Amino acid sequence: MKRIGILTYWGVPNYGAWAQAYALNNTVKNLMPEDEVKHISYLTPVHHDLYYKNDERLENSFSYSYCQISHTERYDFKELEQSKFDVIITGSDAIWEFNVPEMGNDRHLIGNNLNTDKLISYAASFGCMGFGDKFEEWMQEGLQKYFAISVRDKNSADMVEKHIGKRPEIVLDPVFLWDFKNDKNIMKPLYQSYIAVYGIQWDDEFIIEAKKFARDKKCKLISIGFINDWCDMSLKIIELRGNEWIGMIENAEYVFTSTFHGLMMSIIFEKQFKFDRVPYVENRSESLLQNLQGGTGIYIDDKKDFKTIFERKLDYTVISKNVNKLKNDSLEYLKETLNDEVK
Repeated sequence: MKRIGILTYWGVPNYGAWAQAYALNNTVKNLMPEDEVKHISYLTPVHHDLYYKNDERLENSFSYSYCQISHTERYDFKELEQSKFDVIITGSDAIWEFNVPEMGNDRHLIGNNLNTDKLISYAASFGCMGFGDKFEEWMQEGLQKYFAISVRDKNSADMVEKHIGKRPEIVLDPVFLWDFKNDKNIMKPLYQSYIAVYGIQWDDEFIIEAKKFARDKKCKLISIGFINDWCDMSLKIIELRGNEWIGMIENAEYVFTSTFHGLMMSIIFEKQFKFDRVPYVENRSESLLQNLQGGTGIYIDDKKDFKTIFERKLDYTVISKNVNKLKNDSLEYLKETLNDEVK
């Protein structure tokens, strides 16, 4: 029996990060049923304090969601470096976004000082970090330690190729690998006739059209996890656990989102949605939208006239076909990488 650890942003109050961890953990368990699969309960103190230093209620609230994922005891950085794993998977999420120093610039996340025989990444990302940002020597050293590297977007693939000369695989984010539609842990809300709103950054024109569309459809605008004063209701992050957040998207009439995670969940549940692709999510969403486009109009730049946009309707027969192909390819890649022998 092998000991497999998954290293990512553990315990952060972010629904997408939680959904990725939950999905990847369960997916790897299904692929490797004879092995012990656990998330590594570790977060650099700088990153931890960014969220929780003055908010114990938030940490207590979000701990319930992470307890649904099998994990190790909590490690500090010395315990992380000393703990032996047969395999460590880094990912997913923008764990290599080292141009955001507030998150701690944790060099373990890119592969340094880890006690493992086999290091792989699954759907990791540099996020909004690009070629104009400083690339430290320890980042390159970390990348060179990998047995196999996969990323979730073209920008990250270009970054890896530039710095170590190898082109990594571009794979689907793990939320697409898990069957959330049939997951009995997902909670159905009591709310009805609502539009789920997920995001904090919005274009002013988008907000005007969103409110108009909601009035026309006689739907409430419910913001899930963020306070958006332009919505009819905002459910704070301490009021909504991870499985409830997913249920809010699954049961919405429509979804308005400006986040990569909201985009993915909208596609998974085949929702009619409007994506406000603000600059922060461009790198995150580019590869996914290109791969799934297929003439479906999945991303429409025009922020005006939501009524016309939604009358077109997304063709999920095409989108689902593209998702399933990418899902099968990604699962096969992950399975082969986990089973390949280190030479």
